[in-house]
Amino acid sequence: MWKKYGRPSIYLTIVFLCGLAVGGFGYRFYELKSVSASAPVPRSPEEWKRRHLQELSDRLKLTADQRAKISDVMDQTHSEIRAFMDRTRPEMDRIQETQYARVKALLSPQQAVEYDKFHAEREKRRALAGR
Repeated sequence: MWKKYGRPSIYLTIVFLCGLAVGGFGYRFYELKSVSASAPVPRSPEEWKRRHLQELSDRLKLTADQRAKISDVMDQTHSEIRAFMDRTRPEMDRIQETQYARVKALLSPQQAVEYDKFHAEREKRRALAGR
């Protein structure tokens, strides 16, 4: 009886244990490669500026004077970008609305209704994100 069932049982046990080992190592490998966000992405321009300036200061060993001047440069750049965005926003909105209308024209009436819902949800998410 040992010869009839012994060897296949041993082989099945070895295959099972190898499967456990491969599964365990595979899971551990997957967990090591997963993305982990330790620090949340700053939401406000002020928070982004503070973090960016701190990182520059730490890496470049900035003096207090350099830090203040870089802060001023960043403020001026932010103002220029904001002014540019304010000037170009109407044109960007017009282009997006044209795209919306062109896509909607390609859809069936049922698809157009769903596309309207999709577009409204997207706009709501953008408004909540502050964009």
